[in-house]
Amino acid sequence: MKVRPSSLEEVTDKILPEEVVEDLAKLKGRDILNLEIAEGENPFIVASDTIVFIDETILGKPKNREHAKEMLMSLSGREHHVYTAVYMATK
Repeated sequence: MKVRPSSLEEVTDKILPEEVVEDLAKLKGRDILNLEIAEGENPFIVASDTIVFIDETILGKPKNREHAKEMLMSLSGREHHVYTAVYMATK
């Protein structure tokens, strides 16, 4: 087993948070699947993505440690939703 992050830009045309997270997990998984196949591997891929949704907004990746802290503080004591999707594929 190995960990191989996708360098894919996280862009989707989906709007609903549950569709966004599913689409991103699938895009990342397919990206790595294609890379592994091109390298002659016979991969089994497990890819995932997680997003946080608050005030009708999907929070993106923090720019740095301080921004991450600000984002976490903005969630404190407020209702928000966390979505995670998992994508599995093989050759």
